[in-house]
Amino acid sequence: MKIRFPSGWAIVLAIILPACSKPKASPPIRWEQYTSPKDHFSLLVPGKPIEEDTDDSSPYQLHHFLFQVNEINSSYVVSYGNTPIDKQSLNQLYDKERDKIVDQYGRLIQEKAVTISGCPGRELNLITGDGKGYLVTRFFVSQGRFYRMLVIVPRAEQSATNILPFLNSFKLLDAK
Repeated sequence: MKIRFPSGWAIVLAIILPACSKPKASPPIRWEQYTSPKDHFSLLVPGKPIEEDTDDSSPYQLHHFLFQVNEINSSYVVSYGNTPIDKQSLNQLYDKERDKIVDQYGRLIQEKAVTISGCPGRELNLITGDGKGYLVTRFFVSQGRFYRMLVIVPRAEQSATNILPFLNSFKLLDAK
């Protein structure tokens, strides 16, 4: 199974990465609870989402929720799509996802196993290719659906207060 990022990701990163070079003091982020009953998840977000459907050649169609915090030139993204993956193939899927992210977006500085809503997944920490951005992504599969959360911030803003509320708050509704 070949996994590809949708073309929308390249556009998102092309817009955000140049902004990562602008040093400025960050105002505190106001986190708000966001719940999408129809998409079966909730999490804390730094703004109103922009939903985007993409057309890509991956085995599953990804649906994106983009949250931008313009004051600190950061983006927070949740993507999901249906996948026919079985539990035995998860590590292969996760390895391919890691390789694709690293090839396209930067230098891997940490990879670790995580559990999200009771499901095994992965977390990757990267320095962007230009060295100016810091990217953290978590991904997992639950009930036939592939989920990915991604945060990209300027390296100077890579504090836990700008990243962890988003990543740690993700919850599946009706998780089994």
